[in-house]
Amino acid sequence: MTGRSRELADALTSRRIDITCVQENKWTGAKARDIGEGYKLHYNGTKAQNGVGIAVSEKLRDSVVEVFR
Repeated sequence: MTGRSRELADALTSRRIDITCVQENKWTGAKARDIGEGYKLHYNGTKAQNGVGIAVSEKLRDSVVEVFR
């Protein structure tokens, strides 16, 4: 978890957002990771630039069955 991902999780929690899309992340590959506060980020990116992702709250994370990248 990076400082920016922690900031994102804190902002989503304080605004009570359950799902959001993010762009310009720097992680490479097509994976998922916990970013804090119960949020999971499903992301896809290459060359540490131009990555995109979807952050899902703990309340909805079990509803994600499959992610096509």
